[in-house]
Amino acid sequence: MRRYDVVVLVFYGFLTVVLTLPLPYMIDKVLIGYDVDVLINPWANWWTKKALSEGLDFYHTDYLFFPRGTSLVFHSFSHTNTAVSLILKPFLGPVVAYNIPIFLVYVLSGFSMYLLASYLTGCRPAAFVSGLVFAFHPYHVFESGHPNLITTQWIPLFVLALRRVLYETGSRRVKHVLLAVLWFLLTALSGWHLMTLLTAWTGLYLLYGLFFERAEWSAGSIRWLGLLIAFIALTIVPFFWPILRAQLTTDTAYMAVDIETGLGNDVLSFFVPNERNPLLGGFFSDIYARLGSIRRWRPAYLGYTALGLATIGLAKAWRKSRPWLLTGVPFLLLSLGARIEVGGVPLHGFGLPWAIPIIKVIRHPYRLNIFVFFSLAVLVGFGGRWLYSRLALRSPSWGHRVLALAFGVLLVEYLVFPFPVTLPSHSPFLYQVAQEEGDFAVADFPMRRQAAKYYMFSQTVHGHKIVDGHVSRTPDDVYAFVDADPLLGPLRANIALDPGLDIEGQFAVLAAQGIRYIIVHKHLLTADEMIYWREQLADFPAPVYEDELLIVYDTMAS
Repeated sequence: MRRYDVVVLVFYGFLTVVLTLPLPYMIDKVLIGYDVDVLINPWANWWTKKALSEGLDFYHTDYLFFPRGTSLVFHSFSHTNTAVSLILKPFLGPVVAYNIPIFLVYVLSGFSMYLLASYLTGCRPAAFVSGLVFAFHPYHVFESGHPNLITTQWIPLFVLALRRVLYETGSRRVKHVLLAVLWFLLTALSGWHLMTLLTAWTGLYLLYGLFFERAEWSAGSIRWLGLLIAFIALTIVPFFWPILRAQLTTDTAYMAVDIETGLGNDVLSFFVPNERNPLLGGFFSDIYARLGSIRRWRPAYLGYTALGLATIGLAKAWRKSRPWLLTGVPFLLLSLGARIEVGGVPLHGFGLPWAIPIIKVIRHPYRLNIFVFFSLAVLVGFGGRWLYSRLALRSPSWGHRVLALAFGVLLVEYLVFPFPVTLPSHSPFLYQVAQEEGDFAVADFPMRRQAAKYYMFSQTVHGHKIVDGHVSRTPDDVYAFVDADPLLGPLRANIALDPGLDIEGQFAVLAAQGIRYIIVHKHLLTADEMIYWREQLADFPAPVYEDELLIVYDTMAS
């Protein structure tokens, strides 16, 4: 690595420290990302260590949805981040160890895009701006609670190696093939959504090359490309065979996602700065209200500076920038989802058919933003190169000054402050449960999809099985045991218990089935729900523990 590149890497590290404030001051207390989904990511680290150290079936567990258990084949693991976290945990503790690999995502995403754009444009100052676009665009920041979606640092490195396989000759080609395989594998192990999107983008890119640049590919490139594809397939099959097997041998109808729940970008989202921008966000509060809460927290803002530089790149370097436009635009259009909306108003009543497979695979079309910004970042590099070269004719310092100005303006446009973080909290009672020996389960209430993410985080503290749970694709019959139980079923459904129900006798039944504690999480209940629970709990035996967060009943206490 050249000295200049080392300086760039260090600067991206410094920039990440600044742009993630206040995280650096509380990195041992908060989790990166502001979303309830953040709470299931430490669980993935916990489960990975437990399954591997105890020889458990990694892709099936009864630690969730006890006693039935569930498949974890389609759960959103990010194995690369988990591996780094588990290595660091003995030295830094679980919270810091969780945060560090995600913090590095931003450093390395910027640096890897800088390497790719520098290779493509031959202009390192312009490539530095490209790295800013790819690493710190608002969507990337707001998705920080999903490591399986934001671990993008391997993507530019894969594309760089792929380019060298196709366009370069010599003995180093073997090295480029192996590097491309490595970067693809790391992307796949970072999240199967990323693998799917990278595969789709690569397919588009190769189709473009075959039709428009085949004559420029070096001799034997088709054979080398075939070798690369074969190596990638052989490398990822051991890791993704469980998913393939489940697709081929299991009734996966439960994985179907309702088309109406798959949300795409609003057209205005591309042109409105994010809500947390302290300088610009206050001017667009009315638009945010029309976009809805999910889109407000998944901003697709492209940035006018980035669009200006990309336009210059297309105008002044059309031939070289064209493939990045033609691979980025399809992702942008498909990211709009099943219905094109402007300011929250649909332009048509029918659903766009090509959105169906996208929603079924990755759920939300706005996740295609990853490759919208990938292509945009490269186009920014071409525009920055032309601007730099023109100004450098007058004076070398002028090129640097103008690109530094563009960099600064883009920083202002993309700024997210404060950086999204979550302060996890749990009752001290969980530490008491962690000290108790025996193989038993905990039934947490209220039972619902979002609350279950909190229970999974709690499980990383107490370590025992739970009756509820959350997986990315939840089987329809996962609550069959709960719904059939005369005590747990009504409590889950928020309906009155049978007046003649022998609650103490039912406690004994649950204890015999391995369910030790019934825990009511007061802080997850609305005021009306709390009234319901107080009514139902009136006939329960006395709780064994209560604080501002929990009411705890021990089925073995009686």
